[in-house]
Amino acid sequence: MGTPVILGALTLPGAAEHVAEARRFLVKLLGAEHRDIETSRLLVSELIGNSIRHTASGRGGSVTIAVLDVGGALRVEVADGGGETVPCLCSRGELLESGRGMKLVDVMASRWGFTRDSAVSGTTWFELEGARSVPGRTPGAQSRITRRGSA
Repeated sequence: MGTPVILGALTLPGAAEHVAEARRFLVKLLGAEHRDIETSRLLVSELIGNSIRHTASGRGGSVTIAVLDVGGALRVEVADGGGETVPCLCSRGELLESGRGMKLVDVMASRWGFTRDSAVSGTTWFELEGARSVPGRTPGAQSRITRRGSA
C-alpha cells in the first residue's frame, strides 16, 4: 500500500470543547474543497468523542490526531491515553443517545481499526480510499508526530 506520509498532527486536551478544534485542523490541513473533508470531520469527531468518554484522555489527558497519506488513501489516527475497553461495533438500542459512533465509522470509512501502542495508550484510525493526497504537499514538507512512549 505504500509508505505512510504524515501530513500533519495535532495534540489537544482530552475534553469535548476541543473536538471543534480538531475539525478545524482537518479543514486547514486538507482544505475545505477536499473531496472527503466532511466525512473526515465527522469521523474524527466520533473517534475523539470515544477517546474522551472511554479512555484516560478524558480524565485530564490528551488526544493526538495524525493525518497520513497511505498510498493515496487518507488515514486519520486518534491516539489516546488508553482504557479498559477497546473500540467495537456495539449492539445497542436504536433510541439510545450514544453507542452508534463506531457503526458510523464502519459504514463510512473504507477501513478502520485499533492498535494498542503500549500498556497505557491506544490508537483508533480510519481510512478513506481514493481520497488522494493533499494538493501542494510534498513528502519533504511533512510534520512529525511523537506519541507518548516513543521518540
